[in-house]
Amino acid sequence: MSRAREGSLAALASRLRALQQAVAQRRRGRALVRDQGRPRCREDFHRGAARVLAPRQRRRRQVAGDPSRDHHPLPDERCGPGALRHQRRHGAPVDRPGGSAGPARRSGSRPQGRGEVNFKVDGKSVFAYTAAHELDPRKPALVFVHGAGLDHSLFALQSRYFGYHGWNVLALDLPGHGGSAGPPLPSIEAMAHWVIEVLKHVEIQKPSLIGHSMGSLIALEYAARHAAERIALIGTAYPMAVSEAFLEAARKNQHAAFDMDTIWSHAPQVPLGGNPNPGMWMYGDTLARLRRLAPGVLYNDLKACNDYAGGFESAAKVKCPTLFILGRRDVMTPPRSAQQIVDKIRNAKLVTIDFSGHSLMAEAPDATLDALIEFLR
Repeated sequence: MSRAREGSLAALASRLRALQQAVAQRRRGRALVRDQGRPRCREDFHRGAARVLAPRQRRRRQVAGDPSRDHHPLPDERCGPGALRHQRRHGAPVDRPGGSAGPARRSGSRPQGRGEVNFKVDGKSVFAYTAAHELDPRKPALVFVHGAGLDHSLFALQSRYFGYHGWNVLALDLPGHGGSAGPPLPSIEAMAHWVIEVLKHVEIQKPSLIGHSMGSLIALEYAARHAAERIALIGTAYPMAVSEAFLEAARKNQHAAFDMDTIWSHAPQVPLGGNPNPGMWMYGDTLARLRRLAPGVLYNDLKACNDYAGGFESAAKVKCPTLFILGRRDVMTPPRSAQQIVDKIRNAKLVTIDFSGHSLMAEAPDATLDALIEFLR
């Protein structure tokens, strides 16, 4: 073997030894968090980041004011021995109590389960999630109103938290959405009137309302027409204009409308991971909800938002404390588009969440919940 070849092999071996030593040193010092590709070995997998965090940081949601700063589950929240076992064919966490999620699920009546109520208003079935609690007239009431093309499951974390912390919770499915019978209502005013009739039926007199996107316009219109304790408007703007391309795709029931809704509803960093909800696939979760819609429902909702013209007049009539929660990276309802409506309400408070887009409840669940807890305290 020539001296040149021997020298080349020796240099290569030296570089390999140096690389192995560097890798070993990095593994001793910290977890290897990879940003793309498949893990080459189990130790390098991104879940190894658990070794970086203190145990208290990765167990439960942090709650200010608690001596340990941990959220301790109440007895009803604690899981049994087999509750956390892997279940086959997990899909997006949509409609779990009522059956499997998937494109075949459509709006309409279904059997009543634990944590929900079914009743009829104007002869049509209405579904509402109550966080596994009976409505108690001694407790304050909190009503959640979802956005265009969505349903009550959008507020899964928030509704469950308040339901287990002293509130009557009613997370509604609007007509033609989720478990409520259709057809969908054609205007924001009609939807607000429907909410008033629903709350009369369950004998809730002066609730607090939380609305997201289209639901924020409904909550605003409700508070202008009827007594409300407080309202929280999440991901809102006025006017809530919808692009012609989006409306046309929804009118034709094209899948492109679902794609636009899904991508524009989230901040640009969402596909890169790093969400505080373990295992949460936000694009897939949103698409699962949209695919269950009956034809024409998404177009109906988008058109209702686009056509709503009474925002400033309704805002001037609102007398109760009002919270706006906006995502700084929201491209569907940018914070600048909400400033005029914020200025119209006397008792308004504004919270802007960094690094979040339009789907604040999924993208920034802790920050959104913390803002609501502080506001409703």
